[in-house]
Amino acid sequence: MDYQKQIESFVCWHCHGRTDETAMFCNHCGSVQNVRAADHFARLGLERRLDVNVTDLDDRFNKLRKPLDPNFFMIRSTTERNFAARQLIALVEAYETLRDPVQRGRYWLKLHQQDFVAAKNDHPVVQKMRAEFDNVADDTAQLDMLAQRTNALLQNGVMKLLTSLRQQNWEEANQALVELDGMEDILSQTRARRQGMTKVDPDTEWSC
Repeated sequence: MDYQKQIESFVCWHCHGRTDETAMFCNHCGSVQNVRAADHFARLGLERRLDVNVTDLDDRFNKLRKPLDPNFFMIRSTTERNFAARQLIALVEAYETLRDPVQRGRYWLKLHQQDFVAAKNDHPVVQKMRAEFDNVADDTAQLDMLAQRTNALLQNGVMKLLTSLRQQNWEEANQALVELDGMEDILSQTRARRQGMTKVDPDTEWSC
């Protein structure tokens, strides 16, 4: 459903004029509004779709956050400063959730009233990679190779997750998230172990 169809009217706390559900500022008096309940897509003015245009998302976020700069509210009332801070927090949360495909997938499940169920045991693929991590020698080259393989599995897992969600195969999507959580944990531990052995050049550090 298009986010515009979900918008309802609310009353501005300052001038009592009518405002939209997702309006950050009153279009009558210009006062910043308190955060209202809205999904992340609506908050960023996006249609509720699983596949997100990241460039468009970045542009919308940067445009929306500029008027919420704390410096603009230094001489405003305490109420407006607090409201602006809450709006910015909600905006950042929405942006970070939708920009990361794993977080977006988890959020998509929530929007469809599907609860994520954590597994009691690791998936066999995760178990295999965890065993490799436990047995790998304290050698930077071996750790780098392990990180590369784990990262490749992560990328494949993201594609599997998004495909499952598009097909509304909730059980498979949940399983993909379980695997991704395990892989992210292994990659995090590998990175920490690698950095503990030697200082890593920021230009060559692994990325998910």
